[in-house]
Amino acid sequence: MNEKTLDMAFSGATNYTVTKDKVMLTVLITGSMGAGKSSVIALLKGRNFPVFKADIQAKKLLKAGSACHLRLKEIFTDKSFYLPSGCLNSKKLAQSLFSNSEKRKAVEAIIHPLVRQSFEQFVQRQKKRGRDRVFYEAPLINQKIFNSFEKVILITCPKSIKKKRLIKQGWIFEEIRQRWMAQISDSQVKNKADFIIDNSGDFQNLKKQIEKILYLLDSSLKKTNL
Repeated sequence: MNEKTLDMAFSGATNYTVTKDKVMLTVLITGSMGAGKSSVIALLKGRNFPVFKADIQAKKLLKAGSACHLRLKEIFTDKSFYLPSGCLNSKKLAQSLFSNSEKRKAVEAIIHPLVRQSFEQFVQRQKKRGRDRVFYEAPLINQKIFNSFEKVILITCPKSIKKKRLIKQGWIFEEIRQRWMAQISDSQVKNKADFIIDNSGDFQNLKKQIEKILYLLDSSLKKTNL
């Protein structure tokens, strides 16, 4: 389908069609820090698509007294890692993890399966509501996660733009550097993505790219559910 035909096609796409007893499409949205995943998520939520944010769920798992919290206490024994409420200080925890790869892997081995379990429950709830697709937003950390989704959307832009955005948000360069070092580069996963969004332009350009992808996802679902 050429550019002109595609532009005409997606212009008539609906926000969201509720269907029952249909195939559920799971879509991973990923990208390195500063790529602009939050802007994409905001547009999808504005269209009433169900979105699961892995980072937010991971923070919920850190609640004091939870099974995850108790397991992490065995790794982080220093009281400075905890708030007066007993909850883990997520900022201090992140600083420690991004400067210590062994600890990061140990924590990921605890948290990631629990996040995945929460996502599966989220998918089941959306199925009961008649939804035909869900979006899962996660940072670009582990390539293995790609195999767990039917479609993958990679959000990318030049590093100079990412850096400018992050500094504007209040990040210092050392924090940015540490997180980028812990993440996979765009070039390593471009060939594994079904769709690539170039988020270096303005909002309208981003919106246009998302609309095209939504149209293609609609087409894929229609073929699957014939």
